[in-house]
Amino acid sequence: MKMNRGVNVLAALLALLMLALVVPTSKSCPRTCNCYQANEVHCTFRSLLAIPPGLPAHTRRINLGFNSIRNLHDRSLAGLRRVELLMLHSNDLHHLPDAAFRDMKSLQVNRKRRKTILLTFLTGVSESN
Repeated sequence: MKMNRGVNVLAALLALLMLALVVPTSKSCPRTCNCYQANEVHCTFRSLLAIPPGLPAHTRRINLGFNSIRNLHDRSLAGLRRVELLMLHSNDLHHLPDAAFRDMKSLQVNRKRRKTILLTFLTGVSESN
């Protein structure tokens, strides 16, 4: 009796493992990044030329610092409604289209320091406070 129960448990675990491998999920981390926590994506120092595709929709914090990203397109960050923090420092960005941030309803922006934030995106300059 105990042997049958053990076999059933093993079969159920094997079935779950197979299902996890077969069923695609939108919650996966892009290959070029690390996701140490479920809602964070870290893509620093990866020599990225563009925003990696497949950023999970549930992401709240994205760090794309210290790459070689030159362009941000209107749809680069599409669907990322929950992002609160987006770090693009130390890249080679020269243009930030307004439409790129259209879906980011939760992105925290201090309107009094908007120029500083824009300058930080463009040049990697950081300011204390």
